[in-house]
Amino acid sequence: VSPGFVIASYAIEAEAPMLAFGSLAVAAAGRYARLGRRRWLAVAALLVAAATLSKLLAAALVLPLLTAMILKWWDIDRRSARDHQGSSAVVVDLLTAAVCGLVPVVAAFVLIAPRAQWDQVVAFHLKASSVAQSKDNLAIFRQFLRWDPGLVAMAIAGLVVAMLLRRRLAFIAAAWVVANVLTLARYQPLFVHHLTVLLAPMAVLAGAILAPVATPGLRGARLAAAGALCVSALVAYGIWLPEAIDHSRHVLMASSSSPNLAPKLREAAWLDAHSAPGDAVVVDDQVIAVLAHRLVPSALSDTSTVRCTAGYLSLSTLIQATTAARVKTVLLPRALRNNPACTAYARWLG
Repeated sequence: VSPGFVIASYAIEAEAPMLAFGSLAVAAAGRYARLGRRRWLAVAALLVAAATLSKLLAAALVLPLLTAMILKWWDIDRRSARDHQGSSAVVVDLLTAAVCGLVPVVAAFVLIAPRAQWDQVVAFHLKASSVAQSKDNLAIFRQFLRWDPGLVAMAIAGLVVAMLLRRRLAFIAAAWVVANVLTLARYQPLFVHHLTVLLAPMAVLAGAILAPVATPGLRGARLAAAGALCVSALVAYGIWLPEAIDHSRHVLMASSSSPNLAPKLREAAWLDAHSAPGDAVVVDDQVIAVLAHRLVPSALSDTSTVRCTAGYLSLSTLIQATTAARVKTVLLPRALRNNPACTAYARWLG
């Protein structure tokens, strides 16, 4: 049990569905590497496409998928002298993965508002990266990993156990971790919630500590080493679990006394008192609208600082969205205060 999983499941972030599709994709890739049935490769590639359509960061899943293919090809190479099918199988696998992985992404981009998709998915992020203040990504990694050190310890121990027992499928999960780390290391602007994509691959590696239980005939030094690592990892996780839960207590046990939630509840109460059910409202923290059971104009569903600094919340955008939704109540306690258009918008509101 990881508190981070609970937090991520409640978060309104694209990382959550991306992580769900990505986890299924890696599971299907593992089935393909183990059983050699190409339909599992097709399923894995389709799931990678679904994850990528959720968020482009999922493109990192190509590495674990390629790792599964390499593991399978290694088995084919050992038999190729007998069946002469090694090279042809590799070509068919590559074509299967390419078609199933690329066609849905390209089709969705071409058929569903391509200009709007380019603007929001590509142009916006390029602009945000160019204007955002450079962050110390290593410090953000350290912050995230400190939240659940028990899971980190179990993941490391699981990888070592898998190596001791020659469980090659663990390379797929390891490649998943490496791909995510390399992708996020230079990502700008990086926020701690982006790193939730590391939770699932670390959990998969952590599960490998139980490999000795499923390895018949294991004995001697390898059994002793694997068993010691398994027990040590479980003890370490048990020791660190209270700290991880304490860090997440305001998320796991919502309370009006939470230093993060209390101000939002007061603001939501004000919003509820000054608007009617069914009214659209403008807020620069959408959690307040959720707590007050109010809708926001679709164009203002993301009023983050990143979108502000990237110039995607101009005065004309604010006025058009407010007018089109017939908004009567506006509450701006946070992000929009950093927007140069905010003063003019407030003046327009009168």
